Amino acid sequence: ARTVAAQDGQMTVEELDDEGNLKRTHTLPYKHAMMLPAFVGIAPLRDIEGLVNPRGFVIVDEHQRNPAFPQIYAAGVCIAIAPPHKTPVPTGVPKTGYMIEAMVRTLSHNIKAELSGQQPVTKAVWNAICLADMGDTGAAFVAMPQIPPR
Repeated sequence: ARTVAAQDGQMTVEELDDEGNLKRTHTLPYKHAMMLPAFVGIAPLRDIEGLVNPRGFVIVDEHQRNPAFPQIYAAGVCIAIAPPHKTPVPTGVPKTGYMIEAMVRTLSHNIKAELSGQQPVTKAVWNAICLADMGDTGAAFVAMPQIPPR
């Protein structure tokens, strides 16, 4: 579904089929709502061909380095992780602190290898663990691997 309007106390969303065609429109009541804009990469990198995807996120290979500019490594929320499949409403892949820590470990091993005259061999593992504290309760999200083979 995609949000098409929000007024005080109600939000209008369009439900889509798998091809992106409108199935129906819903008006949903709410007391509290939060909408996040789509993330984009930073302006200085946004239009560098081969470095970033169309949304401005840095493209990396299995070693956390950019294929077009192999001297550039990237980790964290700035990297492009393609969703496992196309959806009618574009989606992103969550990036958690645990996943980012693994990315940084990978690129630090590979930079060390390069500085020693060796080829990078450490491969990224994009596992995700996320914990949410909700007062007296909580939630956990665990995905190992983040994007499983399908």
